[in-house]
Amino acid sequence: TSDGSYWVWIPRYAYSITSGYHTSTAGTIEVEFLKDKTNVSTTGRTTYQNASGQGNWNIHPAFYYDGDSTTGTQLAGFWVAKYEMSMEKSGVATTTSSASIGNVAISSTIKAVSKPGVGVWEYIAFSQAFNNCLLYDSNNLNNANLDSHLMKNIEWGAITYLAYSKYGRNGTQIAINAEINVNNWSATCYAGGTSGATAHTNVLQSTTGNCYGIFDMAGGHWAMVAGLLQSAVSTYLGNADSKYYDAYTGYDASVYGDAIYETSATNNADNAWYKNISYPFNHSGGNSGPIYERDGGHNVNRSGIFAFLGYDGSSGVPTAFRVTLWNE
Repeated sequence: TSDGSYWVWIPRYAYSITSGYHTSTAGTIEVEFLKDKTNVSTTGRTTYQNASGQGNWNIHPAFYYDGDSTTGTQLAGFWVAKYEMSMEKSGVATTTSSASIGNVAISSTIKAVSKPGVGVWEYIAFSQAFNNCLLYDSNNLNNANLDSHLMKNIEWGAITYLAYSKYGRNGTQIAINAEINVNNWSATCYAGGTSGATAHTNVLQSTTGNCYGIFDMAGGHWAMVAGLLQSAVSTYLGNADSKYYDAYTGYDASVYGDAIYETSATNNADNAWYKNISYPFNHSGGNSGPIYERDGGHNVNRSGIFAFLGYDGSSGVPTAFRVTLWNE
């Protein structure tokens, strides 16, 4: 886009988990793309269960932008930032090494961009990141047809299932961020995997295994998403429009498409697919809280696109974020 950011299109699709449902063993996910905003798949399928369960065919709920599979506004797809967001001040890449630098609003001089090879924007509170993403379009693109927001948990799920399918990595794990540092939690995380990276380096860290995929989905630092306990919404998001976040009552068997319950065996262990970390909201010990963060952070053996953890939304930890765009 005009600000130099890179984006990837996630097209509307239906999916079925045909093995490994609600286990720690990575199973199989089948995907059929849907035509435009319709429910007609590439195979001609028009009947869907739209319910959690192995073998069910579901129109992925990320393509109903206000969350209702029956009456919600339907999307032909959505745009996702190719890289975790980075900060630019007056056009210069800026490393956010503390909350005093990172926990700020975007403005005419402070921009959030999706570019490779620079330090990602960290040490920002969940509420501030949420607001920055809502303002991204008006501050960066000035396109009235786009609707920018912090990536929702359900959108993380849509990317994950597509990446895992034969249209992505076909069951192969995404490589962990090359600069992950187990012994230094506060080490700078670089978009695209390494300092100075381009779309043509570290390609095994992308969701497609080549330069066309999405990077920074496994390892690096944890990535916050707009998914939180219903009881915490007013505290963190005030009266924000509900279409911009996913609200949960807990580790919910009825929720599908978000790569949480469907692709993990329990909610208090390393029991997501590929033994990714799978800890719930408000878990005991460490940084915990009512908001989901994804990808596994610096935990090398537990990181990946299926990882999830509850955190407290503070700016005191190096948690990254990503913008997604709806073209309504």
